[in-house]
Amino acid sequence: MPAQSFNILKNQSPSRIFRIFILYAAIALTGLNAFYTFQDYWRSSSRNKNSIFLKPGYHFADLRNHLTGVEIAGFLTDKDTSSENNDGKFLEAQAILAPTVLDLNNPNHPLIVLDCTNMVAAFDILNQLNAEPIYVNSYGKILAKRIH
Repeated sequence: MPAQSFNILKNQSPSRIFRIFILYAAIALTGLNAFYTFQDYWRSSSRNKNSIFLKPGYHFADLRNHLTGVEIAGFLTDKDTSSENNDGKFLEAQAILAPTVLDLNNPNHPLIVLDCTNMVAAFDILNQLNAEPIYVNSYGKILAKRIH
C-alpha cells in the first residue's frame, strides 16, 4: 500500500506535492500544539484547582501561628486605606487573624503586622519604629516586634 501512495505523488506536479506537504505539516503542528496546550492546562488546573475558592485574607494566614495568645497588634501599611481606594486587605487580615484584634495605623503595640507595597517601604517603616521582623511570609507580609 505505501508503494501506491508514492505512485499517486509521482503523477503530481511539484507545486501540488509541496502544498500537500505543507498541509500535512500544518495538521501535525496543530495537533502537537493542542496536545501541549491541554497538557499545560491539566497541570495548572490540578495545581491550582481551589485557587478561585481561596479564603479572604489567605495572604496573612500563616501569621496566625505567631500571634497565638496576643490580644491586640498594630497594623501598618503604606497603601491607601481610604474608603474609595481601599482593597480590603486590612479587613481580610482582621478576619483571618481573629481573635487577635488589629489596630489600624497604630504603631504603639509590641507586635505589628506590616502590609506594604514592597520590602523597601516595609524596612523603612521598621527602621522608623525601631522594630525587627519576627516572621516574613511568602506574600511579603511581615510580623514585627518593637525593640525598646
